[in-house]
Amino acid sequence: MKTTKKTTKKTTKKTTKKTSSIQDEIINYLQKNPYATVKEVQMQFKSMTIDGIQYNINRLKSMGLLKRIGPDKGGYWQIILWSIFLVIMWNWIVGKREK
Repeated sequence: MKTTKKTTKKTTKKTTKKTSSIQDEIINYLQKNPYATVKEVQMQFKSMTIDGIQYNINRLKSMGLLKRIGPDKGGYWQIILWSIFLVIMWNWIVGKREK
């Protein structure tokens, strides 16, 4: 599945009501900086501790939206677009049922 930056940005922007705003911001940051470490992510969100960032990253990983490829140093973050697509579709279906 090929995606353009525009499509990826649009998809990520719509990412689900199940993610918090900080999780959306983490996804956006990691999309632009896939080789960032947790410490570098925390430096972007100074209001949060490293433990808070790690908690949110773990939530994103458990939701299937984010995956770490490779080691802590030298690895990179992969945004799982297929999972984001499925969550968006689920929200759309649920929204249709409620109307």
